[in-house]
Amino acid sequence: MTLSDMEQLKNTAEFIRNNMHRKMKLDELCAIALMNRHRLNKCFQNIYGKQVFDFITAQRMQKSRELLLQTDDSIQDIASATGYDYANNFSKAYKRYFGYSPGEERKV
Repeated sequence: MTLSDMEQLKNTAEFIRNNMHRKMKLDELCAIALMNRHRLNKCFQNIYGKQVFDFITAQRMQKSRELLLQTDDSIQDIASATGYDYANNFSKAYKRYFGYSPGEERKV
């Protein structure tokens, strides 16, 4: 992996962090990284320990947890801010990721 590749991955990861409210397509991320799908996933795995969409999920879950614990925003607003159209889908993904629901997170 070249320094240029590493810089492109850094830019792509930053794009993901700054745009997690959006639906992301692998082709769009490939264009940002200037890599094909296979190389992008391989490089993400090497640098971040996750393939691209697992990285996106991890970023969304960490941000949603932060918002749940630090704001009074509704679960629907947090879902929207982290790329989920429906609070129910967000809640299922959150529970699958952390092992408990967003509502249970707030009660802690």
